[in-house]
Amino acid sequence: MPENLERKLKKEAKKKGFGKKRTGAYVYGTMRKTGWKPSTQNPVVSPCLVGVGEGMKETFYKKQGGK
Repeated sequence: MPENLERKLKKEAKKKGFGKKRTGAYVYGTMRKTGWKPSTQNPVVSPCLVGVGEGMKETFYKKQGGK
């Protein structure tokens, strides 16, 4: 859906006579108003960060000679 909406909005912007920069801003802003989020703002949990807390505690205590 976002690709179709984006093409439609670009057509509208062209009809309105917007330049390249203004067209991009128009499309981005309108899509944000519809609830779309850029991929950089979607919550993504990196596989390398899963379970880091417990593993780091165990490693730390082993090095320190404690618990």
